[in-house]
Amino acid sequence: MVNCLPVVLVLAAYAQAAPAVMELTLLEEGKFRDIIDGAPKHLEASSVTQVGGQYYAIFDSKEYVGVVSDIQNESSRNYLAGKEGDDIGYEGLQYISDGQFMALIEADDKYGVINEFTISGDEKSAVRTCKLDYKLPSNNKGFEGIYLGRLIPGEPQYLFALCEGNYCENGDTGETSGNGRIQVFEVSATVLEGDDDDDGGGDECLWKHVQEIQIPPQVSFTDYSDFDFNGTHIAIVSQEDSTLWIGSASVVGPNMTISDDGVIYSFPKNEDDDVIYCNIEGVVMNGNTVVVVSDKAKGDQDDECEIGESSIHRFQL
Repeated sequence: MVNCLPVVLVLAAYAQAAPAVMELTLLEEGKFRDIIDGAPKHLEASSVTQVGGQYYAIFDSKEYVGVVSDIQNESSRNYLAGKEGDDIGYEGLQYISDGQFMALIEADDKYGVINEFTISGDEKSAVRTCKLDYKLPSNNKGFEGIYLGRLIPGEPQYLFALCEGNYCENGDTGETSGNGRIQVFEVSATVLEGDDDDDGGGDECLWKHVQEIQIPPQVSFTDYSDFDFNGTHIAIVSQEDSTLWIGSASVVGPNMTISDDGVIYSFPKNEDDDVIYCNIEGVVMNGNTVVVVSDKAKGDQDDECEIGESSIHRFQL
């Protein structure tokens, strides 16, 4: 049973003081429907990464990839790559190299799935599909973000996947703040038993579960909607809490060491102190700024949540 592996606690000493809280400063933002010609009104953005001067965003509800060069204005340099496709459930995005990406499908039959594809202009071409060998509590409470470890010749390559719920669970347990988890995987040519029917469900390779990493309890979030690691720091966002945490971190092989002395950033509110960034789903760091993307507002959310929905935003730290 892969889920019975021991928890690896890779943390610095717990700080006694509460973490500092700072407010982000908005630099620019744009709704996808306003900056990409032909984009639907409500794109459920779920993750974002940066390659050179372009941002690549994926969507929970569509298979295509949004390519953005100008965050504020409609431009021919902003476009959708690939076909619209089905409600695929993309939740994490990572650039590999040479125009190749990997996207995380939150859960398929309670297993996460990695789709690898290339993007050339507005063309998106499939490479392979692989399952993550870790059974999740449900299909709508799974993994939310990924980081692919650096490839070292002769060494295994590792994939780090962020769980949406605390303890990697759903329900009340999944909402027990301060218990975030990252699962670590190693790629294998082996496939899961019974997955050789070429149904596109992740049977071309397997990411084998290696270990679990605990996020410091100072990152006391109700949920975890994406993360980014840039070699020295990790950024983690929460949709439910409309909050960002950034702290120092390092990765060696399958081990990620996360310090507990990071900074919590709150997203700006309106003049009535209402939350307007209610659906932050993706994050990528760029120097002293972060770019995030947001899902569409939910039907039971306040009207103010529509202000920041289905958009890409850049903030000053």
